Amino acid sequence: MIEPLSRPRPPLVRGVSGTPVAYTYRDVVAELLYNGAWAPGQIAGGLLVGGHYQCPDTGKAYVEVEGFVGGTHCDSLGELLRNFRVQWKTAGLALRYNFPGAELVGWYAAFPNAPPPAGQDALLLHQTFFTHPWQIGLWVPPEAEGPVALVATSGESAEGPRLVTHPVGLIQTGRAR
Repeated sequence: MIEPLSRPRPPLVRGVSGTPVAYTYRDVVAELLYNGAWAPGQIAGGLLVGGHYQCPDTGKAYVEVEGFVGGTHCDSLGELLRNFRVQWKTAGLALRYNFPGAELVGWYAAFPNAPPPAGQDALLLHQTFFTHPWQIGLWVPPEAEGPVALVATSGESAEGPRLVTHPVGLIQTGRAR
């Protein structure tokens, strides 16, 4: 596993409830929203790129999402999972070509309408391709409240493994990427 760099959490545009496990920029969110609205009735999904870090104050890991590689538009998360299985190597090559110094920090699903709760298909997708504990799913609804990060639990509870939602912090503009 790649060890995270120690780096303070970035300054936010506005406060969020709780401590974010993921941070991103307004322009990235705007592009994800556009991508989600592009094919009405379908989910847009793809890979998130950026870096993962460790907060020196808390010792907890977090990710910064700097961009994404669009994968596909599909009717369901099950279809997105099948697409990832078929196109995984191609997506990895696109990531290395377009973001040569970036890490694969997770996946996203952008919705043209109110999204359903993250269920078993989302958990299976996450567990199949994103095995590092700091990797996230980004659930992007079309509403103004913005995206939420999905993090897989270890499954040690009675409920078994599941995806838990966390706030996403919007990074102040002007910060060097």
